[in-house]
Amino acid sequence: MNNYFKNGQLRLFINENKWLIAAIFFFIAWKFFLIGIFLSNGLNAPGSADDIASYVRHIESVKNCPSFIFCSTDNFTPNRYVFWEHLTYRLPLGSLAKILDITSYQAFKLNFYIGTILLLPVLVYFVKQFSDNKNLTALAIFFLALFNGAGTYHGFFWVVPSFFALLLFLLLFALILDDNKHWKIFSLLVIPAMVYSHTIGVYFSFILIAFCFFYSILSKRIEWTIIKKTAFVLFLLFLSYIAPSMFYKNNPYGPSGLSKESTAQIIKNGSHISQDKMENVASPGIFPGMIFLERDYFKFMFPHWSAAAIFSMLLLILAYYKQYKILAIFSASFIFTIFSSVNYYAFRSLILLWPLTYLIAAFFTFYGVKFIQEKIKSPVLRKFIFTIIVLSLSLFVFFNLRYSVILNQKQNISLNELFFR
Repeated sequence: MNNYFKNGQLRLFINENKWLIAAIFFFIAWKFFLIGIFLSNGLNAPGSADDIASYVRHIESVKNCPSFIFCSTDNFTPNRYVFWEHLTYRLPLGSLAKILDITSYQAFKLNFYIGTILLLPVLVYFVKQFSDNKNLTALAIFFLALFNGAGTYHGFFWVVPSFFALLLFLLLFALILDDNKHWKIFSLLVIPAMVYSHTIGVYFSFILIAFCFFYSILSKRIEWTIIKKTAFVLFLLFLSYIAPSMFYKNNPYGPSGLSKESTAQIIKNGSHISQDKMENVASPGIFPGMIFLERDYFKFMFPHWSAAAIFSMLLLILAYYKQYKILAIFSASFIFTIFSSVNYYAFRSLILLWPLTYLIAAFFTFYGVKFIQEKIKSPVLRKFIFTIIVLSLSLFVFFNLRYSVILNQKQNISLNELFFR
């Protein structure tokens, strides 16, 4: 240890990664601060009680079971769908409650801190698949720290099964892009955990296919390694998806789960919007869920046609710098979200699209500044543009900080209610 300090390796490491370390500390500190607000106030928000009772009941099923998951004294038996629902959520938390001798509700609250800590290394690993620039990685983590989510589509603030399905999907996607020689072994562990955490993980598989398509188009070459790894992952995911059908028929985890009714229930699971309300406000036609996507995403991304023009220009800048992977995953998620609007509950797909939007905003900022430095020769014009960027980023940070605090005080508030009421 003395030699380590004597050689200055630690100091060198800190100096080379100072911005990433700072971003990591900010991420943890800010998220823990919000969790403290949420656990003291947000849990009492309208619409959250039923969800909390459901999650606690899942944890309780393990805590009160001598054999952890194979008890016949409750409804969580392999021949029932509820056994497979949130399995990789309730099993570790129920076991934790049993080991620490705490209540299931206490385990539910402790899980918010545990999940946030687990999310951070996954995000760093995920971002590093798009760039090895440490400053860009730090900027991306800072931007992702600002993402909170909402009561409808959830997000980083609501650490429940859908949160872990998202976390595991990001990890799985990073494994596909990474050169890790043990990726198959890791995939064998990650895929079942994702599928049995929340079924939205199954639907994320379509994004993997779309990513391969967009990446091939953008890079103008076929990455056979990525395609082969994706095919292997999809095969494992399919096996994990149909496995419960051997024990319980006609459930969302079996082949019949692709029915319209089951799909609607799966995507709806965890939402604070009732079926009656959804059907009353959903738009008719082929894409009934589009009205909710407009409310929770498009209204803020493209409030005016000029915003779409600016966004397209920024995409071209990323293409200019050959950032094809980040463009491909964003495009895949964007298309997935659009096509998911064939269902009323399409807004649940925003649990992935929104953080990817924050991520691509970080890439916009980094490469936008680089583009201006390289292409704008006039010092006056360059200073003017940088001033606009700084002001825009300041407003972006302020509004996100404000929204996060307010939402964690009152969980069911939406972006629309906060900024347009």
